[in-house]
Amino acid sequence: MPKELFILLAVHLLLTPLFSQTSRTGVKGIVLDATNNEPLIGAAVYIEGLENLGVITDFDGNYQLFDLDPGTYSITCSYVSYQKKIIGEVQIPAGQIVQLNIVMVPATQELETVVITSTFRKETVQSVLTLQKNNISISDGISKDIITRSPDKNTGEVLKRMSGTTLQDNKFAIIRGLSDRYNIALINNNVLPSTEPDKKSFSFDLFPSAMLDNLFIYKSAQPDFPGDFAGGIIQMNTRDVPDEDFITLSLGTGGNLQTASQPYMEYQGGSLDWLGLDDGTRALPEGFPDANTFKLGSEEERVAWSKLHQNNWGAENFDASPLDQSLQLSFGLNRELSGNRFGLIGGITYSGSRETVFTARNDYQADGSTLYQYEDTTYARNILWGAVLNLAYRIGNNNQIALRNSVSVNGRDLTTIRGGFNSNSDNFLALEYYEFLSNFLGSTMLSGSHAFSNSKLKINWTAGYNRIVRDQPDLRTSYYFTPSLDEPFFSVFAVNNITVEGNFKYYSFLQENSVNGTFDISYPYQIKGNSQVVKVGTMITRKDRAFDARLMGYVIDNGFFSLDGLPDEIRDQYGITAGGAFSYWYLPRNVLLSDDYINDSLFRIKDVTTLSDAYTAQQYNTAIYAMSDNKLGRKFRVIWGVRMENWRQFLQSYEKSSLALDDEINIDSRELDTIGLPFDLLPSVNFIYSLTDKINIRLSGSQTVARPEMREYAPTEYFDYTNNVYYFGRTNLRTTQIYNADIRFEYFLGNGQIISVSGFYKYFNDPIQMRRYVTGTFTTADPINEDYGTNIGAELELRKNFSFVAPTSNFFNNLTIYTNLAYIKSVMQVADTAYFGVSERPLAYQSPYVINGGISYLDLEKGYGVNILYNQIGRRITELGFVNYPDIYQNPRPLLDAQLSIPFHKQTGTIRINYSDIFAADDIFYQDIDQSGAFEEETDQLISRAIVGSKISISITYRL
Repeated sequence: MPKELFILLAVHLLLTPLFSQTSRTGVKGIVLDATNNEPLIGAAVYIEGLENLGVITDFDGNYQLFDLDPGTYSITCSYVSYQKKIIGEVQIPAGQIVQLNIVMVPATQELETVVITSTFRKETVQSVLTLQKNNISISDGISKDIITRSPDKNTGEVLKRMSGTTLQDNKFAIIRGLSDRYNIALINNNVLPSTEPDKKSFSFDLFPSAMLDNLFIYKSAQPDFPGDFAGGIIQMNTRDVPDEDFITLSLGTGGNLQTASQPYMEYQGGSLDWLGLDDGTRALPEGFPDANTFKLGSEEERVAWSKLHQNNWGAENFDASPLDQSLQLSFGLNRELSGNRFGLIGGITYSGSRETVFTARNDYQADGSTLYQYEDTTYARNILWGAVLNLAYRIGNNNQIALRNSVSVNGRDLTTIRGGFNSNSDNFLALEYYEFLSNFLGSTMLSGSHAFSNSKLKINWTAGYNRIVRDQPDLRTSYYFTPSLDEPFFSVFAVNNITVEGNFKYYSFLQENSVNGTFDISYPYQIKGNSQVVKVGTMITRKDRAFDARLMGYVIDNGFFSLDGLPDEIRDQYGITAGGAFSYWYLPRNVLLSDDYINDSLFRIKDVTTLSDAYTAQQYNTAIYAMSDNKLGRKFRVIWGVRMENWRQFLQSYEKSSLALDDEINIDSRELDTIGLPFDLLPSVNFIYSLTDKINIRLSGSQTVARPEMREYAPTEYFDYTNNVYYFGRTNLRTTQIYNADIRFEYFLGNGQIISVSGFYKYFNDPIQMRRYVTGTFTTADPINEDYGTNIGAELELRKNFSFVAPTSNFFNNLTIYTNLAYIKSVMQVADTAYFGVSERPLAYQSPYVINGGISYLDLEKGYGVNILYNQIGRRITELGFVNYPDIYQNPRPLLDAQLSIPFHKQTGTIRINYSDIFAADDIFYQDIDQSGAFEEETDQLISRAIVGSKISISITYRL
């Protein structure tokens, strides 16, 4: 903690003089078209009676009137072909910038001279409603202020608050019951690659929530969005350029109640572990050869290379786990340069936490007999940090260039102690498992916006680059067992053979680079006073991925011992009385695999890496689209168009033949295409009927696709040690064709209040799912195409304050209740009915219901706040079973969080106290043997039960 705190405070002291300035007084906002939410470029905004204090809106409809005297003003806005608007009662206090968005109504030929008058309060409410109800597609969003009032540390935790959204493994998004492979992640409109080596997924715990400005999930298609999704497009937006200078510092601490100040275990790591990065401590040692050279080496060479590895076996015991730490620093700068405007916003966030989890793990044979019963204690250290730096230069009112940059790192260090009984080997085992996993995401995007005031034409373009790195160095397992607990544990080494259960080392490295660019032109016009917009554009994306793994372990070198067991002094030192010539096997691992016992008579490393443990892949996607946004009269709006995507994917790897010879394979996705066209044609249409100014009825229809990811083609074997699962790819996967229909009723009550009801239906042709089956001690998984399937559901969202109880009461006006509920049902027609034993089943990870709710009190005048949040999902299938092996379900788990906010120093500072996972309910996975629809301890088969603890934290935030 002192190291991280010193760095952050040093940055804070350096930035404070640069960003400190006197607070400004004024008004700012956006001028919008009331019919389609489009910003109006070149509108005149000025102070009534002081026309010399006026400005023209820029290409985003923004205006700023700064350096005003405190007081009450009337603000006027006028624009060609729109009704002039005067807004009175605009109170501007000293040292504050008031936000006032203005909604303009198009003028018909009969009403061109009409002047509309309004008040500040009414206009603010109307603009908020306009921003929400004029979105093109069906979407759900969450703003930064709501994120701040929750204990969520990463984007994954934020997602579970949103309608119809759940998480898999606390990081992969499940939207409307559709798994992560049916969703897309974007950051600032930049498409992100998959972060996982074994499937198509983006790990949302990689991105800190403090770096978000807002988060949106788009659930219906539109032509200017990528077409490779069915559940949702998850758009993460980082904070934009500020209107004034600021600097904010936040420090926090806390801990898990079953971890903090309790004993824990940890192996020796590297000097950069506090950053979630490996400093090379866990890397393959210098001078260690590649797999082929190692295999061809002489006996003496292989022994010498084996001694290059560090003797880093074993974990240390510590008396008390340290408390968690969280640090955040954000800053903004706004300057005028040569009559133009330059802005900068940046931030650094860091979180370090520890948790101890106790887990019971079981599995069963097809006949129902027990395969194994294990008890795990996992000591985890989690590091999450990120940085963002966004720059923008505005040239006049019609041009802006912006550069958005972000980097984030998620590091996880695990020490797992496992004990239990394995029926397959008829032995008790004692296993230690050490894993370090570091995920890196870097993203940069250069963008430009250009407006032509004479023609109203608007051009937008972007050029982006993303880099994903997943480093998993020196994962290792230490395996001991005994046939009876009355006898000591010992470790058995096979003759020139290794298994992943023990004495094993694994290295993997994945990197993916992607570049993308977009270009679009939009043109607004009017027909009989109704606003219309036509838009055309293109998107080009290229991804390059490389994955490489090394698999090795320790074996008996010659199959016999030339020595007569351990010397007596060594036996006495470690209390070894058994074993005879095999007494070596009773030594602790750090002694057993030291240089003293690595030789041509005892132990050495065997490298079992093959060419198929690596692959490279390339993906190309070129899209063009055209769309039109048409307002038909005052109430009806249709947004329609088509997107054409020319997608192609290549993969290079090797596969093992029955003779254990590696054959090169080259996969071209176009050769697997069943449609016969070199492109996907993806039409979409969105209808909006405005029943009143506050009520919308939406209808949407579209065609989208879900394409196999690079990893899903690769035959490369990847082993998940935590869950004992082998993952393989499949070279003949086909693209899923998806047909979507949505309907939504929206009622905007004002002041951020809303009621909405949605329904959706999806049809899948060739849906992709993971098939799992038990082979001996382990489970194997690979992706397959099912025949077809459907997904149907409904969503309800409510956000309402209690002003109806007492309209003049500040307490009831500041008290808000909110909830979103989802009901989902899916049916997949199974392709291999003989293997699975059923003809249809639900989608994996689809919960039949999702409940989110909360109650919030925020005193806007004094700054005090209380927020209580609740989340629960229905039971869901996490592992698809087969004949005589039932599906595995996750039991519902209620999640309750609370936050108390206390302001200080005239609300420039805030103290937040968070209490997370108050119920701390066990996380249970089971097989429903009695088919009761619920977990029954006595009759069902328990697969795993994880005992997790509640967490308490406190943070202090101060803004200069």
